Amino acid sequence: MKIFMNTPSWNIGVSTDIELQRKMTCLAEHIPDIEFYYPHSKILSLPYNAKKVMNFLLRKVGHTSVMPECEVGWTLMEQPLYNEAELKFSKCDAIYSQGILPTNTFGKPLLLDLLYIRPEDMYPSFGVRAQDSFDNLTKTIKRLAECPGVYNLRSDYSLRLVEHICPEQAWKFCNLPFLLPYLQATDSYAITHKHQNAQPLRFLFCGAQAHRKGLPVVIESFLRASEQSSVKCELHIISAMSDGDVAVPNVDNIICHGALSYEETQDLFRQSHVYIMPSECESFGLTYLEAMANGLVVIARDYEPQREIVDYGSCGLLTKTDVNAVTESIMRVLDITEEQRLSLAIKARQRFIDRYCYDVALHKWTQAIDNLRRQK
Repeated sequence: MKIFMNTPSWNIGVSTDIELQRKMTCLAEHIPDIEFYYPHSKILSLPYNAKKVMNFLLRKVGHTSVMPECEVGWTLMEQPLYNEAELKFSKCDAIYSQGILPTNTFGKPLLLDLLYIRPEDMYPSFGVRAQDSFDNLTKTIKRLAECPGVYNLRSDYSLRLVEHICPEQAWKFCNLPFLLPYLQATDSYAITHKHQNAQPLRFLFCGAQAHRKGLPVVIESFLRASEQSSVKCELHIISAMSDGDVAVPNVDNIICHGALSYEETQDLFRQSHVYIMPSECESFGLTYLEAMANGLVVIARDYEPQREIVDYGSCGLLTKTDVNAVTESIMRVLDITEEQRLSLAIKARQRFIDRYCYDVALHKWTQAIDNLRRQK
């Protein structure tokens, strides 16, 4: 089975595209007759390089260029396939697309990743157009349900919404976790050891887009909490600050590491006790899973799908994204006993193993591909 990857050429080399290729490579290793065709893989022209540079510059303009999208809601972008002329040439059986709905699939089944979350459950604030955007997306969902395809919504929350509006076709929708073969759960004994007599208690923030991920709020909240608490604590920051620099105060207990390699990042995860990322807007957040796998207490934004990731607070803390709320969440972690903190960390690790580890994700993706195969 050959799947055409509907991916824009200027995304090659960025983290999303790298993660996508890694994911599909894993599938190809376990499903012998599956093959993925990347139409942009040979595009090395001057226009391609110019688009890639422009994309990079746009991300560097500043976080204000990102945030206005949150005020008007979101829609599933509809546009022609990238390099659709190659679709017929490549003789593909199906089409994969991430967040973009092709205007013409040429009768082939579509494997589509999309978000379907009510406005009030996704972002802290929305403009008046948010409900209209959601209503339009609901109409699109109903239309997709009548077409051949498999649609990944990435959360059980979203599946429940779909089951309500199109119950007879709900079998086409699924919750496929990210395929993360390189992420293994840390040994439970190592997690217990690091949380016992933890001095100092290490908080960790990790996100390239520091503003969108909430770093300014984290810094101010951490400073407030550390002044109020007698617990010795540190805040470690991993960030390229690709959406604008954030002023990091010159104090002993806040350490900014800049951008680190994946191996260096995982080392810091293994050494840390609490992960905090109160993103202003976040579609998923893979670093939450990295924290859970490494036995950190997770402080996540109190919106979907992050609520579901930490099992609605049973294996992590949920917070609103303002300074007062984040400060209160940090204080809660500082105030609980070592046993309570360790319990949350062990539950987070088990949640990762049960829901998001590689074996679980691979099984679900294999089922989805089989479903897609039956519809071609």
